[in-house]
Amino acid sequence: MDAEVSPPWRPPTRQEVAAAAGLGPQPQRLGPARVWVLPNPSGLNAHFPLPALTAEFARLRREVGP
Repeated sequence: MDAEVSPPWRPPTRQEVAAAAGLGPQPQRLGPARVWVLPNPSGLNAHFPLPALTAEFARLRREVGP
């Protein structure tokens, strides 16, 4: 019988991100890297109109600098 092999990690699903984290900076790190959650900029994402998407990406830009 073949055992199912799982990768050592996987990216979170959008449902997991939405349930566990809000937008913006997160307390968790990926190694030395900080984590920042942004909404999906896809045109199919009806939950975030363009002004809201722009505001979130601008907030990240202000935080990380030029």
